[in-house]
Amino acid sequence: MRFRAVRRYGPAPPGRRAPPPRRALPGRGVDTIGPVTRTPFLSLGRRVAAATVAVAAILTVSACGSMTSGAAAVVDGHRISVAELQTASAELATISSKEPGVPQTWVLQHLILGRFAIPLAAENHVGMSRDETRRWLAQKDGNERVPAPSAGTVDALRGALALNGLASLATAGSTAQVQAAFEQLVGQVKAADLEVNPRYGQLRLDKLEPTSLFAAVVQGQGAPLPLVESAPDWLVATSDS
Repeated sequence: MRFRAVRRYGPAPPGRRAPPPRRALPGRGVDTIGPVTRTPFLSLGRRVAAATVAVAAILTVSACGSMTSGAAAVVDGHRISVAELQTASAELATISSKEPGVPQTWVLQHLILGRFAIPLAAENHVGMSRDETRRWLAQKDGNERVPAPSAGTVDALRGALALNGLASLATAGSTAQVQAAFEQLVGQVKAADLEVNPRYGQLRLDKLEPTSLFAAVVQGQGAPLPLVESAPDWLVATSDS
């Protein structure tokens, strides 16, 4: 521990000039005692408390960021809500033959990719309209399935069908066309203003490539986007408002 000499207050000894008053540095708080200034000293406990408050503020900002409450993702200003994922996951589970159903991450990824894949599929004449998708969901082979599908359910399925449609161009012998389509798709995704709630993972766009995305679609992988686990759930607000 360092000790500082204590300055004596009152008149200077005979034959010595009184030292000039010390000035506080701009922007630094000081206590004033007579003609001199003293920088306040924070105890260890107070410094730890101040650091704790600062860390808590950083965690709050990091967890929320620009994501609005209840948002699963934001794509170029378009908000995909957690409630939308939950509804679509439950509705798609009724027509899925796989257990335990359709994960919310599958819905999220195809809602994100669908924002770019659906227009591309329409340009290449391999897409499905919203009304066609809704009718397909509502009834097939005379069996009622999802009579009134939500918008999220329709858009997620359209996104999946659009990706499969673009991949099917390869089987039609148009290798150059499918390559150009997936390069354009990946380029649009990387250029987008895209945020994903850490609850669903961290989106690693640096690992997204046309060939890997095409292979994931063709092989029927449930996660065509590279999402890796990130923050635990307790750091993320999940209530929809």
